[in-house]
Amino acid sequence: MSGGYLGKFSYRTHQEFWLEAADIHIDTNDFDGTTRAHFEATFLDAHPKDQASAIRLVLGEYLVGDLDAPATRTVELRDSIEGWVLRLESSGVVVDARLAQNSSESVRLALADADKSVQEGEPLKAVDRLHTALHGYLKSVCSDAGIELKDRASLTDAFKALRSDHRAFKVAEHEKEVKRVIQGMATIVDSLNTLRNRATVAHPNEQLLEKSEAMLAVNAMRTLLEYVHSKNQST
Repeated sequence: MSGGYLGKFSYRTHQEFWLEAADIHIDTNDFDGTTRAHFEATFLDAHPKDQASAIRLVLGEYLVGDLDAPATRTVELRDSIEGWVLRLESSGVVVDARLAQNSSESVRLALADADKSVQEGEPLKAVDRLHTALHGYLKSVCSDAGIELKDRASLTDAFKALRSDHRAFKVAEHEKEVKRVIQGMATIVDSLNTLRNRATVAHPNEQLLEKSEAMLAVNAMRTLLEYVHSKNQST
């Protein structure tokens, strides 16, 4: 990248790139910004599998050892980026990249730990870490919106405050049905607290969640994270 330019891309080849990578149609004429900004926006909005496809195409186009390659294009960097691809293609805890990017260090670390545990086939370990990430993220969204929480507010407290006090969570369309779904999610949040405390390795518990139920808890928290992030981004 150089300024707003992006490698060898022209407007036309940038559009063709996304069609080849992920069957994503973009129109450079509709984007008010540089090719670099357009690529970043398209990438961050893409599904993880499509992000992986895009990265693979880039790695195939910009090879280590090319005559015009910068000194920073190393084998080590390529191997690291290929690791990102495997994570995106796996069943790990993949969430919107901007959520992790804009979160606190503790939330980013918890998400990374949870992702690693799921990929290693140990979702039970991920339950506690993802609970920490969800709890921390909801509290930060409340703080950013000026919503006061009591000291040591629980995950349940934070989700309840968001639903009642955050303007982004005011539902206009199909209000009755949507509120019923969200109320169901609130019940799930309450149960997740209990499971995290009594059925995971967060504490020296004797009876632990089985693998399938641990993955169910992981997926429930991932859904909540992405829902809250999406609503928060809409404000």
